[in-house]
Amino acid sequence: MGEYSKAIKHFEKMSAIQPNQASLFYHLGYAYYMAHDIENAKKALRKAIDLNPADQRSKALYSRLTETSEI
Repeated sequence: MGEYSKAIKHFEKMSAIQPNQASLFYHLGYAYYMAHDIENAKKALRKAIDLNPADQRSKALYSRLTETSEI
């Protein structure tokens, strides 16, 4: 879990510097997902999708998390 904490801090910092970079929000969302923080993962992935609607990997993970949280 410690490595994901470091990744989250890194991607949060980078996304604040480059708030229009969709890939940073995907990686932030993935790190949150791996750290079992589903709500923050969904928020970051939603931002990635808003910035780049064509990003299929963000959409796929977001969809997976949305389906999982509704069960």
